Amino acid sequence: AGSAWPREAGKFVGCEPWFCIVVDALWLDQRGFRLFEIFSAVHPDGTCRAREWYSALELAPEGKFEVGQQKFLAASILPRPFQIPLSAWCKVDVLQGVHAGKAFVQVCNEQEKVGGGMADIASVVAADGG
Repeated sequence: AGSAWPREAGKFVGCEPWFCIVVDALWLDQRGFRLFEIFSAVHPDGTCRAREWYSALELAPEGKFEVGQQKFLAASILPRPFQIPLSAWCKVDVLQGVHAGKAFVQVCNEQEKVGGGMADIASVVAADGG
């Protein structure tokens, strides 16, 4: 039986973990993104081992974050196979912290990075006539 992931676990070459955001044309009006921590080299097709981080509203004052101040918690303990959309990601730096005993990260210059990713997506959509 074929695998959805063309590479076996041993084929992902480990590296020092780094973070990236992934943007999507559907999120242009909301300036939304997903945050991933990458644990391997990224293959030419975008496959890698990654761990997603989610926006943790439970860490937000009054259940809402100010723009650019989101705190993220890891969605899983271990990384898993993932495929980065090659035209829609941007490497980012993060700040690490602890709140109520939970380790979190915040994206440095979040809105600037998201804006750059969104501009890239908008130019691709325009070029495709969308």
